[in-house]
Amino acid sequence: MEQILEIHAALEDEAELNGIVYATHGKAPLTESLGALDRSSNKPLYWLWT
Repeated sequence: MEQILEIHAALEDEAELNGIVYATHGKAPLTESLGALDRSSNKPLYWLWT
């Protein structure tokens, strides 16, 4: 999750991006963290769960 937060911070400030797509896997704690990130983001987020 730490890496996703770092990546997200860098991507969220990019004016040329209209949304962000992540591909990841994990268990319930990760999904809860990603949900919180989605609610706080100023860009649309899309998740691919593998």
